[in-house]
Amino acid sequence: MDQYPDLGLRIYSKALTPDGSDKTLLERAAQVESQFSVDVLRKGNVALADMAAQEWLTTGSDKHDNLTLLFRVESMRADPSFVRPLISIKLKTGGQLTGGPGEGKYVASSLTPREAIALWDAIVSSIRVRPNAVRSASSSDQSV
Repeated sequence: MDQYPDLGLRIYSKALTPDGSDKTLLERAAQVESQFSVDVLRKGNVALADMAAQEWLTTGSDKHDNLTLLFRVESMRADPSFVRPLISIKLKTGGQLTGGPGEGKYVASSLTPREAIALWDAIVSSIRVRPNAVRSASSSDQSV
């Protein structure tokens, strides 16, 4: 995506392992907000793949005053399972390029906040746990 060299998207999922942090995304975000200059575009409870989740969408600037955007969403689950995996999505634009011909260069976000939110909403709303990907224990094969 040569047109958007600063765009980074990470999607992470794990099923049975307990969540790594005792704090929710918004609890961790509150610590960041108290220590750094970020403007919150949107935050709160949302649905992700039909699970409870929290999202945090922010804008800020890098050390060269370039506009940066950082969006995160994480599912929350009391009982990890294959049908209730932890899903964590991060979208970042602007700041220091980490690859390609401009690696190391600082750039402003190639997306406006409005464009990034539209992209974000399209991505997050499309995430689903694949139907019938996991068979329940009661439906195991019983050959005669």
